[in-house]
Amino acid sequence: MYTIRVDQILEQGLALDESLPVEFLNETLPEIQELKPQGPALAKLLFSREGGRIRVIGKVSASFSATCALCAKPFAFETVAPVDMVLFQKISTAASDDHSSDDNVAEVDQDVGSWQFDGQNIAWGELAREQLLLAIPIAPRCKEDCLGLCPECGVDRNLEVCNCATSQVDPRWNKLRLLSGQV
Repeated sequence: MYTIRVDQILEQGLALDESLPVEFLNETLPEIQELKPQGPALAKLLFSREGGRIRVIGKVSASFSATCALCAKPFAFETVAPVDMVLFQKISTAASDDHSSDDNVAEVDQDVGSWQFDGQNIAWGELAREQLLLAIPIAPRCKEDCLGLCPECGVDRNLEVCNCATSQVDPRWNKLRLLSGQV
């Protein structure tokens, strides 16, 4: 599922415009973040041949509902994961043993931003899943300048100003302050 055959990629390339169902997204999402998909994801990818390699350019986008990591309010956001990768044909372990001194094998194994395919099929769904996961923020915020909750009184600092002391410094930093000449 979510694969294409390499022989489908013609000289002009192969454009893919597919949706990925909510179930696919639920399998993708880390449980700890409590993100909920707001509908299917959309993968718009262009596959082209470059010698023995396949180039994939495009994007994967999805909308989610989440809880702000700073103020704990629910909100919705969209993630767009750009895709620009080179796919190399996977080298079998038997073949790599025969060519262990070949510099190309080491180059393929260490190439960052690349992916592998088996020579006949490309699992574009897994590629889309990986890129989407990398684009989802670790601690989603309702807005870039969210002030969050006051750690002392719990007031939402986006809505009101509290009178709690904000200049309290962790005592473990006192020695460093003394070294810099600040008392």
